[in-house]
Amino acid sequence: MKEKNILRDIFDTIEDGVLILDDKYIIELVNQSFLDLFKIDKLSLIGKSFFEILDKSLDKIEIRNIFKNLKLKSDKISKFKFQKSIPSFGERVIVLNARNLSSEFFPSHIFLVFQDITESEHHKIRIQQIEKQLITAQRLESIALLSSGIAHDLNNIFGIILGFSDLSMKTIGMNHPLSENLLRISDSAVKGAQITRQLLAFSRKQLISPQDVNLNEIIQETLKLLIKTLGEHIELKFIPEKNLRTVYADPIQIEQVLMNLCINARDAMPDGGQLIIETSNITLEQEYVDTHISAKVGEYTLLTVTDTGEGMSEEVKNKIFEPFFTTKESGQGTGLGLSVVHGIVYQHNGFINVYSEVGKGTSFKIYFPSVKRPAVKKVEFRKEEVVGGNEKILLVEDEKGLREMLKATLENYGYFVMSAENGEEALKIISECGDKIDLIISDVVMPKMSGKQLYEKLKESSYKKPFLFISGYTQNVIHHNFILDPGIDVLMKPFTPAELGKQVRSLLDRKI
Repeated sequence: MKEKNILRDIFDTIEDGVLILDDKYIIELVNQSFLDLFKIDKLSLIGKSFFEILDKSLDKIEIRNIFKNLKLKSDKISKFKFQKSIPSFGERVIVLNARNLSSEFFPSHIFLVFQDITESEHHKIRIQQIEKQLITAQRLESIALLSSGIAHDLNNIFGIILGFSDLSMKTIGMNHPLSENLLRISDSAVKGAQITRQLLAFSRKQLISPQDVNLNEIIQETLKLLIKTLGEHIELKFIPEKNLRTVYADPIQIEQVLMNLCINARDAMPDGGQLIIETSNITLEQEYVDTHISAKVGEYTLLTVTDTGEGMSEEVKNKIFEPFFTTKESGQGTGLGLSVVHGIVYQHNGFINVYSEVGKGTSFKIYFPSVKRPAVKKVEFRKEEVVGGNEKILLVEDEKGLREMLKATLENYGYFVMSAENGEEALKIISECGDKIDLIISDVVMPKMSGKQLYEKLKESSYKKPFLFISGYTQNVIHHNFILDPGIDVLMKPFTPAELGKQVRSLLDRKI
């Protein structure tokens, strides 16, 4: 008897819950860890059949069969996992190990060990979530790298098409039989240019001009444009946070994010539904950050766009941010809308979570880092007509086709244009007739001497003439993390002749 009591004391030191059943499955011994784990009283267990207290999540017939097999094979261990809701502890994951126990004190008994593996399971789930997010991030990063390279090459091509079609149209006039063909060429080039801009947005390679803004103000302005686009079958609700934190963001890009998400929501509700836009302040703690690779501890401004539409399967949800992926029929969309959203948000150091259920709807939650500064007042822009001039312009561009097109375009506006293939040639022209030059227009990436190097050399020599960069994908040459450096003027390729004309006139009219 003394030895049996010692054995009982040893059982109580075991960290896992232990039950010992006799050959009729009556509970004969229970340790303290079992009582602590299941929040149960010892007196309510001893002498009772195991099947009386068996958890509902366990199958009685299956357990009886396991016990019978254990009696036949004394060295066999059976293991199975189940979930149990425990008061004050919530849902726990338990592993039950069962084996036959034949000894001097416990002949033909069943030895049961209950191990709480909840934390281990949660950790495993967190690891799986992070691995899944990493795989998605790496896949999107690879696609983004490819997209930005393609966009860079296409920018010059579309720029040449736009420029020469515009020049040709001005030469032949609108009444010429070929004018309609030229318009179609120009329209197609514009659409192509829009796609390259979207690819750059997705790959986070477009230049942005961030400022301290209030998302509520941007949303209110954007909704004015969206009401007609959404249609009467969509019920629109905007629920703004009253004291919304400021975010450092490009308002034009945020407007694009909202428009793309709302149009995507509209298309998911062909028979009508609710579109709910919400803003709120949120603080992310380390526990959240541990399972979201793009998140950082701190204060965020949250934009939530929810629809009651068709929803998405897990397979579709995993691909929605890939460029050109779409569930729409051919010709009804480019598949770039959500790719652009992804690129813009991540370029602003934010991140996106998507929640969706087929047949119930989708919710996009976008987190922007908050700043402790007041939002700037809204600036009104006025449209200006293109005005030419007779000033002298030095054009520096290494690609012959683009250089000829730009020269012809500027001359068409009345300017006198000198051209160079690279920075070295440009310096020679400046040394010969620098005082006569009113504006320098230069590509950024060129052989021998880049546009940036040319700009720096002129700056060192105190040469004070307006300088305009024309650029596609520039790899941080004239900016840091694609936020434009102070004092730098840039026109992103591809651009229309009108956009070039306005920018040139603006710089020439500016006092240095």
